[in-house]
Amino acid sequence: MLILILGLPGVGKTTVLARLCQRLGASSLHPGKHAWLSGLSDRQFLSRQELLKIPGLSRSFIAAVGRALSAGPLVLDGFPRTVEQARMLSETGWNLNVFHLVFPAGRELELSVLRQRERMQRDQVPVDRKQLEAECQLAMEHDAQAIELLNQLGHRVTVIDAMLPPDEVESAILSALGLG
Repeated sequence: MLILILGLPGVGKTTVLARLCQRLGASSLHPGKHAWLSGLSDRQFLSRQELLKIPGLSRSFIAAVGRALSAGPLVLDGFPRTVEQARMLSETGWNLNVFHLVFPAGRELELSVLRQRERMQRDQVPVDRKQLEAECQLAMEHDAQAIELLNQLGHRVTVIDAMLPPDEVESAILSALGLG
């Protein structure tokens, strides 16, 4: 079983992923962590723009997904992030269980920036508000295009309100998978 958790920075993808992995006995993959662990990047924490510039990352990541899937259920954290990645993932023929966590319409950018800023301050990471806004804006554009393509290619995308408590988001995903 392959589960994709998509959404803007700050929607709670990583929180839900951890809960799902524990509940389903699944493993997880994140493109940034993969880039670092596979030697494609010398830094562990990369911006979306930095990740998209790494040559061969998409192919390497999809190959890692294939290997991990052979061991059991797998949850992807924030992949695909672009139309190209969505197309590549779709072409594998795998059954994609896609969940899109969304903020209320019209407040997406504001809430994404706010939550990211809070997380970065909590983790004591320097925050540049303009850079953060640019990253979140780029994420909004890329995610919308990738999700639209997944829909066009016939993959069911379940939209879930990111303002719900994590246990309710988890329940909604499990229910959509027929496990709740």
